[in-house]
Amino acid sequence: DEWCEETLERAFEATLEAQGGIAMGKLAQPVRVAVTGGAVSPGIYETLTVLGKERSVDRIAEAIHFIRHG
Repeated sequence: DEWCEETLERAFEATLEAQGGIAMGKLAQPVRVAVTGGAVSPGIYETLTVLGKERSVDRIAEAIHFIRHG
C-alpha cells in the first residue's frame, strides 16, 4: 500500500487488534522513540509519513537490533 497517514493508521489498527486490542500508546510510543529518538513528536502517522517508508523502516529495524543486541 501507499505510505501515507491513512494506510499507516489502518496498519496500526490491525496491529493493535492482532495483539489483543492493546492500547495505542503501547505501539505508537515505542515506534515514536525508534524513529525520532525522543518521546515527543507530532502525530505518529504524520511523523512516519514525513520521514518516508525507507527511513522509518530502517530506524525501526535499527531500534529492534539495539534492543536485542545492546
